[in-house]
Amino acid sequence: MSIARLMPLSVDGEDDQQFMERIYKEFNLLIYNHACRYFNDQDQIDDVVQQSYLKMMKYLPKLRSLERNILPGYIVNVVKSVAIDQLRKNHRKPSVNFSEFEDNFEESFVNPISLEDEDWEKVNIRQFVQALLKLPESDQNILKAKYILEWSNKDIAGMLGIKENALRVRLHRAKLKALAIYKNEHQDER
Repeated sequence: MSIARLMPLSVDGEDDQQFMERIYKEFNLLIYNHACRYFNDQDQIDDVVQQSYLKMMKYLPKLRSLERNILPGYIVNVVKSVAIDQLRKNHRKPSVNFSEFEDNFEESFVNPISLEDEDWEKVNIRQFVQALLKLPESDQNILKAKYILEWSNKDIAGMLGIKENALRVRLHRAKLKALAIYKNEHQDER
């Protein structure tokens, strides 16, 4: 490990503006990419990025004291916190309509339900995606958060204001509803 990675990012005599400019130059792409994980709308992404910088400015002494190898993790946590706050302010509604994923949804949907049942060998993923899109929006949103955005159960439950056990039940029921829709629509093809 290089000594530069262990040294604090701030330099003696460096004022706050210069320090924040260095943060911007070194970590703006990281901040932007993490904001993109939560939103697809460019205006909302820009808001999260800007609010993240404002939040970091409040904690300049803390930022200055962090070692260089710890700072990226701290910045990611700030962005995550700001993004989740923004989601809550948006009345817990996703920024993107779930139906917009129709074209490339099947590439990102992994293991929708455990493959214990032999029927899964016969499932056409494109037809299953169509069944998913017929679910109520609330079911689509939790499946999107879990399997497309790859959020943890804790994060999803926190955003919805429910317990993790309740979320697991909702996820299970949503998957069963999707499977029932699929089976109902494609029972003649089996």
